[in-house]
Amino acid sequence: MKRTLLVVIDALATRIVKPAIEAGKLPTFKQLIERGAMRDECITIFPSITPAATASIITGTYPSEHGVAGAYFYDTDDDKVYYFGTDFWAVQRQSFSTYFQDFLLSLNDRVLCADTLFQTAESCGLQAGCINYMIYRGNRKHTVDMPWLMKLWPGIPFSSEISGPALLYEGDFVADAIGADVERLAGDGGMLRRFGFQDETTAQILNTIAKADAWPDFTLAYFPDNDFDSHDQGPAAALATVQKVDAKLAELFEICGGIDKFLETHAILIVGDHSQSDLIADRDACGIEIDKTLPDCDIVDAGADWTDTSQLMACPNMRACQFYLRRGHQTERSQIVNQLLSDPRVDQVIWREPRLNSTESAFVVATADRGELLFSRVADASHSRHHHARDDFGNTWEVSGDLSAVDASVEQGHIAYRDYPNALERIATSFHVPTSGDLWATARPGHEFKLADTKLNEAGSHGSLHALDSLAPLIVAGLPTGVEVPEKVRTVDIVPLCEKILGMDRSTQQRSNRCA
Repeated sequence: MKRTLLVVIDALATRIVKPAIEAGKLPTFKQLIERGAMRDECITIFPSITPAATASIITGTYPSEHGVAGAYFYDTDDDKVYYFGTDFWAVQRQSFSTYFQDFLLSLNDRVLCADTLFQTAESCGLQAGCINYMIYRGNRKHTVDMPWLMKLWPGIPFSSEISGPALLYEGDFVADAIGADVERLAGDGGMLRRFGFQDETTAQILNTIAKADAWPDFTLAYFPDNDFDSHDQGPAAALATVQKVDAKLAELFEICGGIDKFLETHAILIVGDHSQSDLIADRDACGIEIDKTLPDCDIVDAGADWTDTSQLMACPNMRACQFYLRRGHQTERSQIVNQLLSDPRVDQVIWREPRLNSTESAFVVATADRGELLFSRVADASHSRHHHARDDFGNTWEVSGDLSAVDASVEQGHIAYRDYPNALERIATSFHVPTSGDLWATARPGHEFKLADTKLNEAGSHGSLHALDSLAPLIVAGLPTGVEVPEKVRTVDIVPLCEKILGMDRSTQQRSNRCA
């Protein structure tokens, strides 16, 4: 067992990081790789969007299990819209107090179904810590200290309790003490610094913990700035932001007596929750305007609840979009699919087909120019009457139709992916009742979905199944003897890897699913 530091860098893209490491532009990363290993392709979940992707990293489960269906989704059971984006009108329609409550409280306490590693580690007698990560649920109550500026906003509560790990820092809202003789954790915050949810503050908190030698057994530190800068400048231009994180980690190791001294007592993992692709420069052509693509549908306004006349709710998640058909309008699905695929910027339309007398659903991927694929997971391929294939992660799939819809082929019974890595598993695990829509649509590279009141990103984006949105590096060092990184790895494999490093026995853990 070794103490474990998990560093999550938002939108960390292999195609940007690997050449930079080889060119000597990320020297700390390189030193860690020399002492450990790097996997070039750590595959994220679908949708490759931050709230869902970060939930998968810390729970080790897919959206079908943890319930976080994206950054913008609708709960059909509670008749509630969840919006975690930054578009003013969508936030305003919800109300700022609702937006704040959903972000700080509901996402973890109401939406999230699966246990986090914070919970399972502390249930095993270990101590866990979380720095600025949006999925933080743990077993201990913490008091929220509302920033004074937010106290002036009507409807936002002055204080509330949240459940997190033993050590929790969530920007200006929650700042624990790390020992009886140590002052409370503190970093640069305020409105102009995103209330402390920034790389500089995360690094400050890590340094404070290191100077006090007050490390929990498991610590997750989140660096969000690369995602913001990749959206604004493009993933390649945002390399400078990743370089700053590299330098901050070097500073941390120096406080600990050097990188080798740190690795004597710690294992470290560095990963991205997803990657980002480039958007085309033409603003008019970049955005897939859902209202115009589906002119015959009465679509709910961004962030709003159902109206008496609206038949369709569209929830754009950048380069993916969920569509919820109002009850009684399911027969219109084929028309909506055809209209979506008539837009040459739409890549795929995906839906689930429940099967009678089977616990497994079938899934359909339709495209305009690469055919249509029908597939389902099978427990016993010997009883399958259709073509079947096994993937890199032990799943067997029954497939019919055209695998070109996900740019895949079957070679000697093994499925090989190209532009859409691990597509079948990611699609099959993206539908969650009650938070997933009736349809998913993805955009071709260079494009995003939008409603009238949602904006486009300037230069970079993510959300789809495409490799450009989906592949992050995984860098590890300091692993205990006998613990190895799988050659093929997904972000859902981070939790079991950390559990091995921490000496946790998965067979004795009591895991719960609060959505069951």
